[in-house]
Amino acid sequence: MNSRYVARIIWIMTMITAVAVGNITVIQSPDSLTKTPGQTARLGCTYQGPSGIGSYTWHWGNKRGNEVSNNTEEFRGRVFAASQGDFTERRDASITIIELKPNDTGLYTCKVVIMGMGEAYGTGTTLIVMSKFIYRYQRHKKLLLRY
Repeated sequence: MNSRYVARIIWIMTMITAVAVGNITVIQSPDSLTKTPGQTARLGCTYQGPSGIGSYTWHWGNKRGNEVSNNTEEFRGRVFAASQGDFTERRDASITIIELKPNDTGLYTCKVVIMGMGEAYGTGTTLIVMSKFIYRYQRHKKLLLRY
């Protein structure tokens, strides 16, 4: 093989990889969620694009913030994640956080990584954990405004 041919092959492979990176789309739902302490929150995350070997993580605060998992002190024992099978077959990267605390309030961002294709982030889900009194007051106020 001559060097010009090899250079073309490398260029084509680079372009294919560059296009594939842009084809991963992460969809989070809901955009925001309001809960009270002790409740459970399901943070939905799916992805579209090429399938392959991959993984996902959730981050709190911003897309490079603290990881949300049972390995982090703030969330230890309270996070249930979609299985690797669900991730691969159904493209599900959702998590459920149980026994919510007011300190759990914040922006949660889902990150999906597909080997050889790159990574992509969702737009985030805002979780608000407020006291039961404030939550009931706001719901009551909304009900009164509807009449």
